[in-house]
Amino acid sequence: MKLEVTAFVGSFALLCLWNVAGLPLPAILGGNPGDPQSPTTPATLQATKTAPPFARVQEPSTAQSPAANSQSPLDNLAVARGVTTKERESSLPENELRTRDSIIAEISQYFTRYSMTRDGLADLERAANQFRVGRDRTLSGIWKLKLFYSAIANFESEDHYLGPGEDSIFHKAIQSWMEKYPNSPTPYIAKAQLLLNKAIAAATTDPAKGGGVGSAAHIQQLQRLRQFLETHRSVASIDPYWYTLMVSAVGSLGDATPAILKLVEEAAKNEPDFHETYFVATRIIGGSDTDALQHIEVLARSSLTNSRTGDGPAMYARIYWIAISELFGVEVLQHLDWSTMKIAIDAIISKYPAQWNIQHFALFACLLQDNTKTRELLDIVAVPPNMAIWRQPEMFDACNKMASTAVQK
Repeated sequence: MKLEVTAFVGSFALLCLWNVAGLPLPAILGGNPGDPQSPTTPATLQATKTAPPFARVQEPSTAQSPAANSQSPLDNLAVARGVTTKERESSLPENELRTRDSIIAEISQYFTRYSMTRDGLADLERAANQFRVGRDRTLSGIWKLKLFYSAIANFESEDHYLGPGEDSIFHKAIQSWMEKYPNSPTPYIAKAQLLLNKAIAAATTDPAKGGGVGSAAHIQQLQRLRQFLETHRSVASIDPYWYTLMVSAVGSLGDATPAILKLVEEAAKNEPDFHETYFVATRIIGGSDTDALQHIEVLARSSLTNSRTGDGPAMYARIYWIAISELFGVEVLQHLDWSTMKIAIDAIISKYPAQWNIQHFALFACLLQDNTKTRELLDIVAVPPNMAIWRQPEMFDACNKMASTAVQK
C-alpha cells in the first residue's frame, strides 16, 4: 500500500506550482489556507510565476450531493461526538470558499459609484472595525480582515474604478475616505494596497514599454509604497495589515531575509495571530532565499514563541501549508518537524474544525505515511471527500486503505 500512495506523491510534487496573482491555486493540493487571491504577493515574484495547470474545482453544494446526505459511518461518528449534520455540512470546503467569496463580494459592493457617494464609506469603516477589533474569522480560521483588503485589491485591479489612473473616481474616493476618517487606519491601508497594485502592474508591463521586474517604474512604485506606509505608520500600523504590506514592499525591494524576519517579529508584537504577514514573508523567503527551507523553519519556529495565547502553535502548520501548496510541493514535508506540525494541526482543528482544514491535513499526514495521524483525521472527514483537495478519488482511497491496514495490524 505504501507504493500505491507513493505513486501519487510524484504527481503531487510535479503539479504543486506557484499561483499567479489573483488566480486559483492548483487543485492538486486544493489551495492554501488563505483565500484564493494573493494581492500581497511580492511584485517581484508575481511577474515571474506561471499559470497553474488546474483551476480550482468547484464542488456542488451539499444539497446537490446525494452522497453528502446519505448516512455513513462518519455520520454516526459525528453524532456520537455531538456534532449535528448541519454543523458538519456548514464546515465543508465548498462552504468555506463560498463564505470567503461572499465577504469579498459584499465589501466590493461598497466600491460602487453609488455607495461611495452615500453610505459606502461608513459601511466600509464599520466592516473593517468589526473584522479588526473583533478578530473575526471564517470557519477555517482565516481572518475576515484579510478578505476585506482582498476585495479592495481585486476591485481596483479589475478596472472597476471607472477611470484611468489617480484621476479615477475610485482613487478620489479613497482620498475622500482618508480625509473623512483621518484617525482610522483603514483608508490608509486601502491606499497602500492600491500602490502595491501599481507596483505589480509595473512589474508585469512589457519591458519594451518601460516595465518589468526591476524596471525604473517598478522600483519607483515600490519605493512610493514603502514611503507612504512609513509616513502614515502612527495611524495605519494599528491595523495588522500594515505590516503585511510593509513586508511585501521591503521584500520586493530586495531587503535581506534577516530584515524581513525582524519586521515579522515586530508585527507579531502588534498581532501575533495575523496569518497574512507570515504568509507573505514565507512567499518572499521561498522565492528569493538560497537557504529558503532553513529560514522558513526559523520563521515558523518564531511563530511558536510569538503566539503563546490565541491560536498557539497553529501558525507553524499554516506557514508550512503555504510552503507546500505554493512554493515547494510535498517535498517540504521531508524537511519540517513533523512532531511539531502535528501539535500545530491539532491546535487548528480543535479551534477551527472545518473540513477545509481537516482534509488538507489528512492528505499531508498520508503523504508522510503517518498512518495513525491519517486515520485520526480521516475518521472526521465528511463524506464524500472534497476532490478540490484530494484531486482524485483514488488518492483518498489509497490513504484510507493504508491507514486502515496499519491500524488493524
